[in-house]
Amino acid sequence: MLPSVTYHPLGLILNPIIYALPIWLLVMGIRWAFITRRCRRRERLGLCVGCAYELGELSVCPECGCEGA
Repeated sequence: MLPSVTYHPLGLILNPIIYALPIWLLVMGIRWAFITRRCRRRERLGLCVGCAYELGELSVCPECGCEGA
């Protein structure tokens, strides 16, 4: 005979949050670090932050229109 298992409704709501939240935060943290690193590298090399177009002395990108690049 199979054991009778009852689930608490609050557990069905909280368990996915408890287990998924740390994973989501880790993924978003890695994504944020990657994007920040990429933007800083592009700024250092004189490229547009949005599309990596070589700007030279331009302040607005002719490719994507990104300002302050």
